[in-house]
Amino acid sequence: MGVYENAIDIDAPVGAVRAAIAERGDEWWTTNAFIDSGVGGVCRFRFPSAGFHADVRVTENDDQAVEWVCTDASHPSDKGYRDRREWVGTRIRFEFDSIGTTRTKVRFHHFGLEESLSHYIEPNDPWAHFLRSIKQLCETGVGTPHQGGPPEG
Repeated sequence: MGVYENAIDIDAPVGAVRAAIAERGDEWWTTNAFIDSGVGGVCRFRFPSAGFHADVRVTENDDQAVEWVCTDASHPSDKGYRDRREWVGTRIRFEFDSIGTTRTKVRFHHFGLEESLSHYIEPNDPWAHFLRSIKQLCETGVGTPHQGGPPEG
């Protein structure tokens, strides 16, 4: 199984970065999100126009890391995936290192990818986009999430 890895430096302290990732996914990943950020909580992220969704269970949420385990997901049927539910069982992990008192290095890992791993190393890498969205949210107050409409009932 493959691992996608990336890192980004953000001009904000660890606590603020952790809170943005854990509690404000609707402002950096997709606007169509339901978030229960406590350990054991479930977050639902929907990308209707892209035909993708992911549900995750929070397994860690502290100033060292935020980690989710994907419990349900589906890639769009028109993208040629052999296993549209490949994300199920994968781990998404954000690790934090302080750079002084006002900056944070975020080390990102998505463990367990197989077929879709190549999708995340292309020039239009969606995870890189969403890491930049987190950076923008933390530094300017406005991220660039997928415009998925309001959360589902």
